[in-house]
Amino acid sequence: MAKDSAHEFSDAEIRAFEREVAGVYGEASKTAYANLKRYLAQFEADDEKMRERLEAGEITKAQYRSWRSGKIAAGRRYRIVLKQCAEAMTHANVVAAAAIEGRLPEVYAENYNYGTWQVESAVGVDTAYALQDASTVQRLLTDHDSCLPKPSVNVVKDVAWNRRLIANQITQGVLLGESIPKIAKRMQDVTGANRAAAVRLARTSTTAAENAGRVDSYKRAKGLGIKVQQEWVATLDLRTRSSHRKIDREKVEVGEKFSNGCRYPGDPEAPYAETCNCRCTLVACCDGLDVLDGERFSRLPEGMTYEEWKAGKPAVNGTKPANRTISEFMEMPGTKRKLDAAGVSKTEARKRLSRQLEDYGIPSGSFRKMSAGDQQKVLDTALAPGSTPIVNGRRVFKEIKGEHSAGSDLAKVNPNFKTKKDKDGRYSYNCQRCVPAYEARRRGLDVVAKPVKMNKWGKISAYDPFARAESYKKVFPGATWKRGGDKPEKEITSFLLAVNGDARAEVSVSWDHALCGKSGRHVFVAEKTGNAIKFIDPQSGDEDVSWYFGIIKAEETEFARVDDAEFGDLIDECLTTRG
Repeated sequence: MAKDSAHEFSDAEIRAFEREVAGVYGEASKTAYANLKRYLAQFEADDEKMRERLEAGEITKAQYRSWRSGKIAAGRRYRIVLKQCAEAMTHANVVAAAAIEGRLPEVYAENYNYGTWQVESAVGVDTAYALQDASTVQRLLTDHDSCLPKPSVNVVKDVAWNRRLIANQITQGVLLGESIPKIAKRMQDVTGANRAAAVRLARTSTTAAENAGRVDSYKRAKGLGIKVQQEWVATLDLRTRSSHRKIDREKVEVGEKFSNGCRYPGDPEAPYAETCNCRCTLVACCDGLDVLDGERFSRLPEGMTYEEWKAGKPAVNGTKPANRTISEFMEMPGTKRKLDAAGVSKTEARKRLSRQLEDYGIPSGSFRKMSAGDQQKVLDTALAPGSTPIVNGRRVFKEIKGEHSAGSDLAKVNPNFKTKKDKDGRYSYNCQRCVPAYEARRRGLDVVAKPVKMNKWGKISAYDPFARAESYKKVFPGATWKRGGDKPEKEITSFLLAVNGDARAEVSVSWDHALCGKSGRHVFVAEKTGNAIKFIDPQSGDEDVSWYFGIIKAEETEFARVDDAEFGDLIDECLTTRG
């Protein structure tokens, strides 16, 4: 088969992805290894003594293994370190999934273009096609999100899977009598398994995006009256599935299923066994034009390569750029009327517009290159219902409709935690926003926590209002803060039990780096319902974080009752109305 430039482009994207996430998994591996090594180090001296007793014949191998299993692979701190290591791996998987998704629009666009070239060169006509690009595809996805696969990670299941994987590695090391350092190094196998799964997901998703782009280009050609079918092309090596080998060169009508049940290689709707790691592709099989339609098109020069064809095509749908910056766009009379109607200030509108462009994957500097119509569409989406209205200078939040419980409120406070939107940690470091957001939900307001503000280097911005020490205390300016003493869990419990009725307190702690490998402060919630006290974390959604008290500096703990406190002005920086 002749050179397939777009298929090679897809392969290059996968190789680039592997290079991109190598550092991500390297960091995750170092974090998990350090946590596990720190935990195991406490047993090293005792383990050496027990090993000496084994070698001296004082105990049997069975007794030694039993001691190791009960001492090393059990207990509360063991469960904590398993959770920490598993979460480090899962976060890497979430970042990897987001990296995959970010590459798919370009793969789709390149193969849409290539599919069109296949058709035009096969029948020798110019269909007046304008090249697609990644930005165009991103904008199309707002209305037609079915054309691309959606790589994602089920965080809860992934953490559970990694916990089992890590626990199995530790158990094997314990039972095989490996040294403590050697057991810690088993984290490399866990990292390798996660990285291999990410590359597998990248290959599967890229193949799907590649062939979805080609199928859609064939559909366009068919709509223009070109007689086209889609033909399956298998890689034909030792790794090719027998079901794909059998249908090599099989042809079907555009959009129809092949005999193996797939609409195209990588079809997201097909069984995973038919798509995982698939490397097949499609080509166009054209018979020519309908007689009348043939008169509508100019002829395409014979023998034109894809690169030559592409160089002669107009850019991105041929739309004329508006050549207006965001600042200039905000000063337009029509824009001002829309802002007045939505009750949104110019400053707030700029923020929403920038966030909407970010969601589309379009740099703010590229706004001026968009058509006037596309600029208006982005603004309309940014001002759509679900954004928080402003009345008399203050945000007015919607109320929750129907019944809501502490459990449902906790689950909805920070829905983007450890998801693809959290790839830079903006929803993993927003605890100071999550606690007020949870309190607002308990008061009946339908809100979610905002992310922290990040700078262009992926770090928390110095302009984030919570970047300053103890800023969280300004959210509830009337609350009275107390010290937790040397037994903060007991102190907070006693305080809440003395309150008449239900109550909630914000708890601020400092991590003990020697115990958990983390530093800095964290805030969460202590909630009294009846006579029961629960410690919960609105940031992660965990319903029981009483174990935090085992890895903190007890004397630095502070807490304050907040359910009876008024919100301060800083609440506007903490939360937003649910859409």
